Amino acid sequence: MPGVEWKKDFPVTEGHILYTFNSDDIYLENAVNYIISGIREGEHVLVVESSRNIPKLREKLMSQLNEKEQKKIHYTNNFTFYMLNRSFQAETVLHYFSKVVTELSRKAEKLRIWAHVEWGDKSSFIEEIAKYERGSDKVIQEEELLCVCAYREKNVCPELKKILLQHHSIELRDNKLYISRFYPHSHGILSALNNIIKK
Repeated sequence: MPGVEWKKDFPVTEGHILYTFNSDDIYLENAVNYIISGIREGEHVLVVESSRNIPKLREKLMSQLNEKEQKKIHYTNNFTFYMLNRSFQAETVLHYFSKVVTELSRKAEKLRIWAHVEWGDKSSFIEEIAKYERGSDKVIQEEELLCVCAYREKNVCPELKKILLQHHSIELRDNKLYISRFYPHSHGILSALNNIIKK
């Protein structure tokens, strides 16, 4: 089963995308395709990823991007990113997220983000996750970014899924796109998808 061809299947340049995945192979393929698509558009890419996946992504991208292009990819460990004080605190992470976006935006005309979110026992973080996703969605809209937040499907309980869909305009499931029925505002970013996504 192939992943998404981002420019062809996903003709938007900004927005907050929820990616719930089951297949590790398709997940990596989608991440690689997303990163390459951004680089080909002249963008820088912030990759917030697990320590086990960063080497896999680097290896796959080395064969498809030259050295100059690879320098536009900025990797950071997702545990370090989300657990700054060894626990998830929405305000702390939002402040850090805004700072990183501001710094990278100075280097690039356009920035896109790929974030693999892993928070362990999410039941204890539901309230903080809601605060973080609300705040990060605001930053993404203000900065006109394209951002994918990836979660493993089996780790997302129904309560968390509803919260995530309230703060992400589109959901991607391995190789299919869906408009979020819970997202309160689109700001026109979904108009390009009208012909390729069934509600």
